[in-house]
Amino acid sequence: MAYKITDNYLKQEHYQNLKTLITDNDFPWRRRWNMYKDGHPSNKGFFTFCFYNLHTPQSKYFEPYILPILNSLGATTAIQVRANMVLKEFFGKSSIPFHVDYKNLGNKYKTAILNFTNDGGTIIKVNKKIITVESKENRLLLMDGNINHTTKKNNKLDLRYLLNINFI
Repeated sequence: MAYKITDNYLKQEHYQNLKTLITDNDFPWRRRWNMYKDGHPSNKGFFTFCFYNLHTPQSKYFEPYILPILNSLGATTAIQVRANMVLKEFFGKSSIPFHVDYKNLGNKYKTAILNFTNDGGTIIKVNKKIITVESKENRLLLMDGNINHTTKKNNKLDLRYLLNINFI
């Protein structure tokens, strides 16, 4: 498969309900201090909220909001599902190096990124070719888990929201 882009992935009502949830002023974000690794110039962090990790739902929001997405993706097992909020001002001048989310799993899993804003994006490396997938509301990027990817800085909006889903 390598990768696939689907616009208007979720039904509008489901998409809007999830967007409203994660963009609410009282949504319980947690700060991660590293976008990549300690000492890297992009290392100003981001905010995240974990819906699923360590073989267990981590939130009461998992079943109503995330489980239907996993089902639509044909997932048999979730590895981790989290929302990310990237602040433009936290994104250093340097770009973030390419990475895979779970090196130890090789190509046994998939990564999906669902966007909630129209700024920034994801850059992927497929067969030595660099491909930029622009962030667009309700756009889903589905890719093999062993595809190297990185974040494209949001330049227009102060905040970029996305859902990062790793699954088998």
